[in-house]
Amino acid sequence: MISLTVFGTPIAQGSKRLVTAKSGRPVLIESAKGLGPWRAMIKQEAGRRMHEWKLETTRAPVQVSLYFYFQRPQSHYGTGRNAHQLLPSAPSQPAVQPDIDKIARAVLDALTGTVFADDKQVVSLVCRKHYADAHMPGVTVEVLEVV
Repeated sequence: MISLTVFGTPIAQGSKRLVTAKSGRPVLIESAKGLGPWRAMIKQEAGRRMHEWKLETTRAPVQVSLYFYFQRPQSHYGTGRNAHQLLPSAPSQPAVQPDIDKIARAVLDALTGTVFADDKQVVSLVCRKHYADAHMPGVTVEVLEVV
């Protein structure tokens, strides 16, 4: 149905916190910095693709695949003339923060109302975290209607 890539550092949708607005009413806000712009970039690219391919927001069950790419830390590389060489001890996969379920939630919420009407339509979810060795940091999203 749709495939897109958004470049940038994936931001986790963490917990919300309760603050008091100027009106005195309690308001829930996201505690993760940069989450709003990250979701906006995903929503914008998804909207552009949907328009480009003349697709309508689906109400069918969907399968979503999310492939996240992260920059390797400098500590994974050698020093001096070996600064470009990956150390043998460098891990192949980023088994570190952010949690995969939280970065997936941010993407699914960004796609809601654009690609699919509600994220409850997601019946299959595949998520992978990779180091961006040959790829820029970001996320590749694939959404397919399930028949």
